[in-house]
Amino acid sequence: MKRIGKIININQEQNDVTILIKSNNQTVHYPLNSVNFTPMVDDVVEIIEDGENVIIGSYKEDILEVQPGKKR
Repeated sequence: MKRIGKIININQEQNDVTILIKSNNQTVHYPLNSVNFTPMVDDVVEIIEDGENVIIGSYKEDILEVQPGKKR
């Protein structure tokens, strides 16, 4: 299951990251070591839950870049 959320709190002492889920506005807590990059507050993340495993990665919106054609 994939969800998109935004990091709203990082607690280094308790190894905890709090994420606000975009689809339902609920907050969830995950272990800090499930984040596969160095997180910052307000980062938008993609949460992939696979049974017991959780992977939290940086979320990049797919933006199609328009390349202007060269005139000759």
